[in-house]
Amino acid sequence: MIFHNYLLTTSIISLTYYDDYNHFDSMLIYKEFAEYSEENNKINLIPIWVLSLEIGLIFEENYQYNQAMKYHKLALKKAAVRKADEDTFGSIYYYMGMNYFSSEKYDSSLIYFDKSLPLLDPSNSQWVYNEMALYRANIKVKKEKYKEAIDDYKMILLDFKE
Repeated sequence: MIFHNYLLTTSIISLTYYDDYNHFDSMLIYKEFAEYSEENNKINLIPIWVLSLEIGLIFEENYQYNQAMKYHKLALKKAAVRKADEDTFGSIYYYMGMNYFSSEKYDSSLIYFDKSLPLLDPSNSQWVYNEMALYRANIKVKKEKYKEAIDDYKMILLDFKE
């Protein structure tokens, strides 16, 4: 009964923060709940790796790229503990690549995009494929690797043609 009251209270507080556009505090409340659930072997409604990734994205939106990466790495670690599927790891690598792109660390961005691609399930993640191809092409243009950039741009166009 205590756990259910804690869940209800946590949800109400978190939604209140979220409705007030205080998304960071909302995610921290959910993260505390997920950690409590994990420590006490209770049902985990939202996997902690998802919450860690979401908190990382909030930091990224606020241009705090190092903090964002800290939470993205935590998401990877928690996903490994939970034995998440390959698509999950592909998604986390994708967001890590996006974080590096936003912070203008293009070489690191390409590394994580390349890690992501073989893990993602194309039937679930076609938009991610296209977005990664676009970012990869843009990075290659910045590095003056025009032929490689054209190949990535073609990959996107072929998808829209189908």
